[in-house]
Amino acid sequence: TGATSTTFDILPAAATQLVFTQGPTDAVAGVTISPDITVEFRDSSNNLVTDETSNVTLSFGTDPSSGSATLGGTVTVAAVAGVATFNDINVDLANTGYTLTASSGVLTDGTSASFNITPAAASQLAFSVEPTDTDQDTVISPNIEVQIQDAFGNLVNSTDSVTLSINNNAGPGGTLGGTLTVAAVAGVATFNDIEIDIAGSSYTLDADSGVLTTATSSS
Repeated sequence: TGATSTTFDILPAAATQLVFTQGPTDAVAGVTISPDITVEFRDSSNNLVTDETSNVTLSFGTDPSSGSATLGGTVTVAAVAGVATFNDINVDLANTGYTLTASSGVLTDGTSASFNITPAAASQLAFSVEPTDTDQDTVISPNIEVQIQDAFGNLVNSTDSVTLSINNNAGPGGTLGGTLTVAAVAGVATFNDIEIDIAGSSYTLDADSGVLTTATSSS
């Protein structure tokens, strides 16, 4: 007659590594990545270590912005039953090919799959090529360029029209000539025939487009 043992348990060994079980997904700049990012403590056999409550910290692994982007939200959380859940992570700069690294002390880091961040809605204008000194009645060169950007400075692929006007009229009484309103192409409005008819120091220009925040050029 056979014999049956009493019950016994096989427990996970000590944690040796971190593993992303829900990695970051593509998101809009400044918007919380959804669903929540989750990272598990695993032993060397890849078993979940359920008694782990240590902190896990997220950081950029691959950062295509070369250090300009900010990883927002609560980047360090304590694990619950071996699982660290990040529910408010966001990235401010649009780009492709970001990855995240999860770390906790001496454990082997976890690395996420790559994800992309796209621009948020247009909210502001910015001069990307400022007006330069020139003679009166002479076209300003190089061409003045104005970008349509989101709140984080990301270029938005927009075709909205942008209008230039004089802010600080150093003439006084100078008149801005040329094509003052142009439609943006891929978010950039290019002004190639702008001139002012009266000499003066420290002119500045404004760029406007509907309800977007106005940009003022340098003098």
